[in-house]
Amino acid sequence: MSDILRKAFADIAVGYSHGVILDRPCYIKHLSYVDHIDYERKRDAFFNEAKNNGILTNEERLNQIIKTGEWSIEKDKEVSTAKAFLEGLNNTKAKSKHPSMIAGLNKQILEQEEKISKIENEKRSLMGLTCEIYADTELNDHYIFTNVFLDKDLKTLFFKDEEFEYFNNSQMLKISKEYSASIDGCSEKNVKKLAMSGIFQKYFSLCGDNISTFFGKPICHLTFYQVDLLKYGSIFRHIYSNAEVQNWPKNVFDDPDMLMDYANSVAKGKQDAQKQGAYEEGALVLGANKEDAKALGLKTNNNLAKQVVQNGGNLLQYLSKNTIKPE
Repeated sequence: MSDILRKAFADIAVGYSHGVILDRPCYIKHLSYVDHIDYERKRDAFFNEAKNNGILTNEERLNQIIKTGEWSIEKDKEVSTAKAFLEGLNNTKAKSKHPSMIAGLNKQILEQEEKISKIENEKRSLMGLTCEIYADTELNDHYIFTNVFLDKDLKTLFFKDEEFEYFNNSQMLKISKEYSASIDGCSEKNVKKLAMSGIFQKYFSLCGDNISTFFGKPICHLTFYQVDLLKYGSIFRHIYSNAEVQNWPKNVFDDPDMLMDYANSVAKGKQDAQKQGAYEEGALVLGANKEDAKALGLKTNNNLAKQVVQNGGNLLQYLSKNTIKPE
């Protein structure tokens, strides 16, 4: 994995990925916000082209397969219900004050996402060619044609106009797969892993709070990969600055999403504990599990009997003055 992350770092830094398409080396440009706006306009043109040629939109095709009985409104309601439940799980996770709950919530979220994906894949298989699907397919081909180059200066296009237009579906599928494989090292998951790694953080720390200097150009000119790397790098740098991360479970640091979720829960838990006076001298927390107490830096009632004796021997009076019950 470290080799993959180092390569991803190098590619993101220069703004392109090295690849091999049709057995020939190439350079694949990383997109920026300006590129994205241009491609949105291009997608609209492809959509209108399909519409003018009599191809149905997603909504029109959906109504058609409902009428023929291939799909049902109940199936769509099932997806809507599942998405609402998924949103609820994500909201619960975002508001959680108990870090120990994060792993369980993530498991439920994954199960719900898989359920939704299964139903939507079934629906997608029935949709056939629609305006939206045509536009996305044509745009993907356009991406490849305009972003693959023969040189690292990104000036000479890899494909010639006449060459690209005469590829058949099988050849385009092969090209698309090789294109995707060439930039797979810069996937969102890998960018997050890179951002949390020492490979990146040791360089990132040198720019201090002025992160705009890291790539040496205005932020508005950065590629999406560069923006994401800076964004997640800042998040993880802030997390690592918390001295109590050493008390967190080791498995939390194996996954960037888990680490961000856990850190968010710790922050909310500490904020709540602070409001309740849990960090005041002599205060104890009843009912908190060991993982939460350790992660939040809370004192538990391991030596309760001894402390009661030291404070007069009245248990009820001691508890009323010194204990905090977690919500």
